[in-house]
Amino acid sequence: MNISDTNKIDLHDAIVEKMTISLLDRLVEIRVKYYSSGEAKARSSGVIIFTSVSSLSGILDFDSIADNSQAGNINHWNPCEKDGTTFIYFLDGCLSVTAGSIQFDQA
Repeated sequence: MNISDTNKIDLHDAIVEKMTISLLDRLVEIRVKYYSSGEAKARSSGVIIFTSVSSLSGILDFDSIADNSQAGNINHWNPCEKDGTTFIYFLDGCLSVTAGSIQFDQA
């Protein structure tokens, strides 16, 4: 299921499981486990898909992100509306992705 309004997705306490970067395809995929609502007891799987990526920048402390993976290693995110820059804030780090489009797919 595709969610077109990424602003409705709250990634606070989400867990990043995997990031895939395809330079030739200008594609970034970030697999996450997140709470689909404030009442959810368990995390759901999802993937953030950035296409037509023009830049990716980040400072990530892998040890801290791994250490906080049970409680959630994403503090919050600020997704772009359609095209533009999305910021994902970790407990110790930040990732910015500038892309032509962003979508969120639920697994």
